[in-house]
Amino acid sequence: MSLVRVLIILFLSTSSVYSNESPSIRYIDFDFLFNNSSIGKKITDNSNKEKEKLIKKSKKNESDLKKRKDDILAKKNILDPKEFDELVIQHQKNVEKFQVDVNNSLKEVNKKFIDQSRDLKKKIDTILLKYVSDNKIDIVLKKEAAVISNSNFDITKEILKIVNKN
Repeated sequence: MSLVRVLIILFLSTSSVYSNESPSIRYIDFDFLFNNSSIGKKITDNSNKEKEKLIKKSKKNESDLKKRKDDILAKKNILDPKEFDELVIQHQKNVEKFQVDVNNSLKEVNKKFIDQSRDLKKKIDTILLKYVSDNKIDIVLKKEAAVISNSNFDITKEILKIVNKN
């Protein structure tokens, strides 16, 4: 067992002697890129605005449904029980339709956000590949994967400038 360790250590130490260059390793913070790039901010702002608009619209509809419920309950003693039950059932259907519509709208807004985010990540990947090729970088790690690193190896701000130019 110790012979294997000695051979591995010997191999690793001699292989670096014959190597003329050390690999160029950099890291990047994708979350910072997304949150601080002009297009990333625009995607987030648009999504938030659509959600706020949806919330305002749903609150108005919810208020209308509540008023309709109160009207139905106020007529409980006036209406025939069968007629009252029909109104209650119809109101419940309207509430269910409202909930389904709101959920579908939220899913649509979230899907749009995810699609736009995916497109931005593809754009960043393309820019990063060109940057790596131009600057002869061997390895790029996510910032989260780097336990300890010199900040000189962080290329996030350089890539952010390029993303904002494009």
